[in-house]
Amino acid sequence: MLFDKFFAKIMKGNGLARKIFPLLRYVVKIVIWLVGIFFVLTLLKINVSALLTGAGVSGIAIAFAGKDYAANLIGSINLIFSKSFKIGDNIRVKGYEGTVEEVTLTLTRLIDKNGAVIFMPNKLIVSETIENLTEKRFEKIELMIEVPTCQDQQSPEGVIYSLEKEVERIAKKVEILKSGIGVEKITALATVIAVRLQLELDADVEVIKKSLFAAVRKTKM
Repeated sequence: MLFDKFFAKIMKGNGLARKIFPLLRYVVKIVIWLVGIFFVLTLLKINVSALLTGAGVSGIAIAFAGKDYAANLIGSINLIFSKSFKIGDNIRVKGYEGTVEEVTLTLTRLIDKNGAVIFMPNKLIVSETIENLTEKRFEKIELMIEVPTCQDQQSPEGVIYSLEKEVERIAKKVEILKSGIGVEKITALATVIAVRLQLELDADVEVIKKSLFAAVRKTKM
């Protein structure tokens, strides 16, 4: 209890401390238990040296059995000193999204928007791309629109023109930080037009996508 109270004040304003303290707490508990066990064994006059020798013989088997645990532990250390995220950040990893509640020796605990608790192995997190939604700076749209070569009612040039006009209309309502519209590639069957936009953070991406597709459907030669 005293240990928890001592670090509680430090954790309030220190992101690194909020990562380290939960792990440090687990390590201290393990050390206390080990010291306690050896102390009791000594009182019972059990040969601790013989036990340690036996432990050394079985150590190889334990090492193989605990390799996943070791990988997760290394992952924990990486997460502590990385700047990928901090406690309280909203992240997305491997299709899972949630708020980081705790980083333990082996797992990171997330709480999703529905209140479900997600436990992710740390070795998985460090090997995947982490999207920190809390530190997000802008919304991004990337669309690939195919204009069939044999279509009589649309041409690539007409589609690009309609998209540019629609982007101009959107820019009157939403701040567009960067935009790009052009031919991505041409195949025997279709011309692929790429639309890439960077928008202000609060932009409604789905509504804007629908308006862009609507502009394409209305395009005539």
